[in-house]
Amino acid sequence: DYTLARPVSMGRLPNHMTFVEGAPAQQVPIAVNATRNVKAGDYVVILGQGSAGLLLTQMCRVRGAAKIVTGDLYDNRCQLSCQLGADVAVNVTRDSIDGAVKDTFGGRAPDVTIDAVGIPSVVRKCVDLVRTEGLVVIFGTHHVEEEVSFNLVQWESKAITIHMSNEGSDETRGWAMRLAERLLEEKKVQTKPYITHVFPLKRLPEAVALLANSPLLYTEAEAGQITFPPKEAIKVVIDMEK
Repeated sequence: DYTLARPVSMGRLPNHMTFVEGAPAQQVPIAVNATRNVKAGDYVVILGQGSAGLLLTQMCRVRGAAKIVTGDLYDNRCQLSCQLGADVAVNVTRDSIDGAVKDTFGGRAPDVTIDAVGIPSVVRKCVDLVRTEGLVVIFGTHHVEEEVSFNLVQWESKAITIHMSNEGSDETRGWAMRLAERLLEEKKVQTKPYITHVFPLKRLPEAVALLANSPLLYTEAEAGQITFPPKEAIKVVIDMEK
């Protein structure tokens, strides 16, 4: 019936949002912080269009990105990505992200690349794609048991900047939460479009089973050995009032 939360970690939902729509909004302050160095006019690539990636796509558009290219494994996520602000969304199982970046940005390398997946090959691809003196943002959560190796000579030669998405201090958390509240109030970002399933609490096992085959639950090596069917599920919410 009760839970404890630190005041700095609490935000107020706008009146127009339901609690179901508000549940995924916990990612909004993190997306605010993740995109803090995206500038007006930037060319941006976001790899991964799950709920986090779709939110980052919206945030980069709010920040004034000139063009956004996204990549994902599933067509439904690519379609939704374009609806929420991407100029081009690539199903990377069929098409080349490199080709889409080249064509969309007129041969220029992106100013910012964002890992919204959390596997080694994706973050390394972000480093490959970004321009010299560009920015790489890591949003995807990497497995504790999985270490990521980089070619630091490549980092040095490209003089890239890399930063994480999580807030490192209460001051940053408070700033990100206040900005997130404003963006939600003014409908600059949305969560409803990517909420694909809502279950009552009594159907929690069914909800967990729906997500159990996600490749994101496995290390990259493990996922590569398993054939995952395309999933319609993007964000699953448990409605405690039902």
